Amino acid sequence: MTAPSAPASFLATRRGRLTLVLLCAVAFFDFVDVSIVNVALPSIGHDLHFSIQNLQWVLSSYMLTYGGLLLLGGRAADLLGRRRILPSGPRFDNYLDSYLNPRYGSHQ
Repeated sequence: MTAPSAPASFLATRRGRLTLVLLCAVAFFDFVDVSIVNVALPSIGHDLHFSIQNLQWVLSSYMLTYGGLLLLGGRAADLLGRRRILPSGPRFDNYLDSYLNPRYGSHQ
């Protein structure tokens, strides 16, 4: 009698390795994004006249909003499908960038 063979790991396939590389790149960019906000904190504090004690709220609110949008995007992908939601992420980001930054937006 032979023991049943275990199914092949998803990471053993080419698609699995590419998925892992993509997820590692996304995690890296998340880390870089938070680092950029940390580097910009002195400028943010100076421009908005925040005290050192209040600067912690900038990063906390940024990360809380980012996490909430990640959860919302994941739930929307579950309900509507990944292929429909994935292209809308960059569109939403470009919309926010142009709307919130008056130098790049056409609404003045």
